[in-house]
Amino acid sequence: MVPYFTFSVVSLGLRILFSSFTRSEFSINDGIIGILCYGKFFWFVYVLFFILLFMELVRKFKYGLLLMAVIGIFLYSLNIELFRLSQMGFFTLFAVVGYLLSPFRNKLVSMLHNFWVPVVLLILLMGLFFYVPPVYFTTKYLHRVLMAWAGIGTMYSLSLHPINNKKLSGIINHFSKYSLQYYLIHMIVSLPCYYVVATMHFSVGIICVMLNFVIITFVSFCVLECLLRMKWCYKLIGIK
Repeated sequence: MVPYFTFSVVSLGLRILFSSFTRSEFSINDGIIGILCYGKFFWFVYVLFFILLFMELVRKFKYGLLLMAVIGIFLYSLNIELFRLSQMGFFTLFAVVGYLLSPFRNKLVSMLHNFWVPVVLLILLMGLFFYVPPVYFTTKYLHRVLMAWAGIGTMYSLSLHPINNKKLSGIINHFSKYSLQYYLIHMIVSLPCYYVVATMHFSVGIICVMLNFVIITFVSFCVLECLLRMKWCYKLIGIK
């Protein structure tokens, strides 16, 4: 939660400082309540913290994790925004399954090394992506979970295959090592980058998307490189 509050305070300060330039009315009280009660700005870290906290509390009890998963599905069905309970409910299942599968990690990795695994999973992912499930909660929930697991399995399986190019391997390892920091930084730098690209008035949407991606990634890289030179801030930005 240290990097969560660090970047939330920075983001809140910037939004207040530049609210007049963006023609947006931003209340400091709403911002503080949003950070504390709604995971505002960086909801993923907020949700992940509470899921891991609850898991640590219940995992030692018999059927504790199963009960946690059931409660998670129930919370997701209620669609409660307060404390991001709905999103906590949805992602709880992934955390529980990941924890239960962790003892079998070596066997799973060995299976995922097979060349055909990512191919089959990718085909499954594309099929699920274009399939529109019925409107019932159970089918929509199951569809979303299966699609997420197919995507996770595809990307994880691909990541296990060796990359012979040292430069490319180094780039991937860099983004893997600092994925949390890139997530936090890009949420702050993305808004001004959007404005820069918007001023260019491109008529083709895909060009704007690609340009935004390149600029945001480059600016995030530069900010991170500056932060890495200041060891006193490592704990604040989540680097051990």
